[in-house]
Amino acid sequence: MDDLEREYSAELQARMMLYHYASAADGLALAARGHRVAQPGQCVPLASPTAPHVLAQDPP
Repeated sequence: MDDLEREYSAELQARMMLYHYASAADGLALAARGHRVAQPGQCVPLASPTAPHVLAQDPP
């Protein structure tokens, strides 16, 4: 948690949804500190892409 909060700005942290953490207790601790934590089976709507063109693969 300390690394996350130290290395990323508050603005970026507010956009994050954490989903890979060591244990359920760690997830609760992250949520208690104000982080959004994904729950099993939860569906999260994503924003529409804003890029005018997205390549399906890297160009040759």
